[in-house]
Amino acid sequence: MRWVRRPLLPVMRLWRRNIQLKVVVTTLLMSLGVVLLLGFVVIGQVRNGLLDAKVKASQSQATGGFAVAKQRADEAASGTGDDVATADGRPAQNVTEWMSDLVSSLSSGGQGAFDVVTLPASDEDGAGGRGQRASGEVDWSRSVPADLRERIGSSTTAAQSYTRITYNNATKESQPGLVVGKQVNDPNGDPYQLYYLFPLTQEEKSLSLVKGTLATAGLFVVVLLGPSPGSSSGRSSRRCGWRRGSRSGCRPGGCRSV
Repeated sequence: MRWVRRPLLPVMRLWRRNIQLKVVVTTLLMSLGVVLLLGFVVIGQVRNGLLDAKVKASQSQATGGFAVAKQRADEAASGTGDDVATADGRPAQNVTEWMSDLVSSLSSGGQGAFDVVTLPASDEDGAGGRGQRASGEVDWSRSVPADLRERIGSSTTAAQSYTRITYNNATKESQPGLVVGKQVNDPNGDPYQLYYLFPLTQEEKSLSLVKGTLATAGLFVVVLLGPSPGSSSGRSSRRCGWRRGSRSGCRPGGCRSV
C-alpha cells in the first residue's frame, strides 16, 4: 500500500497546511452541488411539461381517429352489397379491403407524426379480415406492448402506454413513442383493436438540448463562483508584506524605527 499512498502524501500535506486550498475546493464543491440540484429540478420540469403536452395532443388525435373509424363502420354497415346478413339483420361486409383502406386513410394525415395499427380482438379473429395491419412499416408485435393489448381487449375505453417503436425496415432506427389504443367495431359489428403510435423523437431532442444548455450554464456558474487568481495573489502579497513589515518593526498601529 505504500506505493499507493506515496504519490498522495504531497497532496495531503498541502491540504492540511493550505487553508486557501480548502476554501477554494469547498466553494467549488458547494457550487457544483447547487448547480446539479437546480439542473435536476429544471430538467424534471421540462421533461414533464413536454410529455404532458405530447400526451394531450396524442389523445386528442387518437380520439378523433377512433370517432372516424366508428363513423366509417356505421356508413359501411348501412350500405347494401351482399345478401348475407349478420346476427342483427344488417348486411354482412367484406372487411378485408375496408380495414386496409381505413389504415391507409387514417395514417395519411400524419406522415411522420404518427402511425396506425389494427389488430384482431383475439387470435381467432384474423381469418375474418381483421388481421394485423400497420402503416409506416411498423413492427406491431414489438411496438404494441402485450399488456396494453390485454387492457384494450378487456375494456371499451381507450388506454395508452409508453413503448419503443420498431420497424420492419432495417434502415429505420427504433425510437421512443406513445401508443394510444381502443377497441372498436368493424362494419359487421365485430370488435378489433385500433392503435395510434406517436414518436417522441422531437421531445427527446428538445430535452437533450436543454440538458446541454444547462450543463454549459452550470460550468460557467461554477467558474464564476470560484475565487479568482487575482484575489488569491493579492491576499498572498498582503500576507508577505505583513511578514516583512513585522520583521522591520511595523505594527498595526504604525511603524517604529529600529
